[in-house]
Amino acid sequence: MRDAPAMPSRAPTSKRLTYERLTSADLGVFHQLVVDPHVRRYLMDGQVMTATWTSEAIGESDALFAARGVGLWLLREGDAVVGFAGFRVFPEMSPEPQLIYGLREAATGRGLATEAAEACLRFAAWPTVLAAVDAPNGASTRVLEKLGFVHAGRVDGAFGDTWLMRLGQRIQRTVSHTWDGRPVGTDERVDVTLWTAPGALHVEVDAPFHGDPPPPPGADLWNHEVVEVFLLGRDARYLEIELGPHGDTRVLTLSGVRAVERDHLEIEFEARRADGRWRGHAVVDAALLPPGLARLNVYAIHGVGDARRYLACHPVPGEAPDFHRLEHFGPWTDQASGGGA
Repeated sequence: MRDAPAMPSRAPTSKRLTYERLTSADLGVFHQLVVDPHVRRYLMDGQVMTATWTSEAIGESDALFAARGVGLWLLREGDAVVGFAGFRVFPEMSPEPQLIYGLREAATGRGLATEAAEACLRFAAWPTVLAAVDAPNGASTRVLEKLGFVHAGRVDGAFGDTWLMRLGQRIQRTVSHTWDGRPVGTDERVDVTLWTAPGALHVEVDAPFHGDPPPPPGADLWNHEVVEVFLLGRDARYLEIELGPHGDTRVLTLSGVRAVERDHLEIEFEARRADGRWRGHAVVDAALLPPGLARLNVYAIHGVGDARRYLACHPVPGEAPDFHRLEHFGPWTDQASGGGA
């Protein structure tokens, strides 16, 4: 039994794990986790931290609980302590608390890290959350990407690149040019807002409705009135999201230029037309996002026959409209950000 003062009972919850707020009474068990070879490999840059450091980390967690209502929790699966998760401030990187988690090696490979991280995110319920991961730590990167985190910058770390990743950042883009870069009027401009949430990407469209007829069942949406969002990750892997004013969708994953992996993927989508405009809201499973998401482009198409118009956020110059010119995509974020270990 833990001999500790009474603490608020509110904590994250999840199916397989229980969450106990870390206190000074947990110094011994927490220090065992901190110096565990698997836990410290990346989280502590391989260093063996002292008991004094561990005690100070518990004090920092207490201060964060007092200031923000979050800190570090021990993770139990049944009676066994399998790791810890929560939030910690790394002032050398950012004043914002970052999501962190560490599990014993025996507890890995079963989705517990994803479960704990998602529970902490839902508990905090912040509009944006930061996390940092060493580039060689592929397992942790995959956990964050599965939850919807996207790359927001890099710094030098103990193992080379350290990625700063962000969840919930709102990205706004305006389609304001023809495909080859000529400005269009306000009557054609399309606004698209994207943001990540635990396990999902949200896409909102606010566009003029040009009155094109709805596509027949099974038709290719790019031959009709449509807004298309392309999201590019590592190794030329990208996601194509097509959204139409009549509620039609088509979603594809690709592993190279026009190299379709999966097609006709299901997403949640609602579209409404009123007052000469249409507005849509799509929810896409974060598991569909390309690994290392860092670049994007947004397109709009409308018109019939000779009146057909092809528009782009980031122009794709050439002899004809080609939306798969990946080298012309713009950055996911507008500003480079720092990162941490």
